[in-house]
Amino acid sequence: MSQAAAVTAAELVVCVARTDTWKRNLKCLKDQLKAAEESGTRIPKAAWQYYNHLAPLMYDQGPCGVWGPFKKLISFFMGLSKPMAREPFGNNDMKLWATKTTALACENFMLAIRSFGFDTCPMEGIDSRRIRKLLNLPRHALIPMVIAVGKRRPEGVTLPRLRVPREWVVHTV
Repeated sequence: MSQAAAVTAAELVVCVARTDTWKRNLKCLKDQLKAAEESGTRIPKAAWQYYNHLAPLMYDQGPCGVWGPFKKLISFFMGLSKPMAREPFGNNDMKLWATKTTALACENFMLAIRSFGFDTCPMEGIDSRRIRKLLNLPRHALIPMVIAVGKRRPEGVTLPRLRVPREWVVHTV
């Protein structure tokens, strides 16, 4: 879409969030924990509980998301007596979870790239439909951002950083 960062970047990294891969990813993590434990690493009980019990309960939405309302009701009553994770309750919450997780990974990626002396620019103004088609991604794949990677132009950033008043974003209790 002709953004300066996209036009001048050496590379464009497409960041993809998927809600349909959690079972595969969970199995992989559990296999890695088991291998670590077999090699002598002590895995905390809480980790095993999370990956074996809590994660499947949280992320499995059932066919067509039918478990969501039940999970919401149960967590409401359980939450009356103790703090607890309350989402995701349905397919839209899964999209939000996948997008947040991908955005956190993007942040780490951009910091790592900077540590190697390169610059990055995250872009949200993208044609995700065309990108999905170009990369042969499934229709339900989400693309939270594309990251331009390269060396900064000699004249630097196009615009100065704009700041909003601190009280808009920082709240103390």
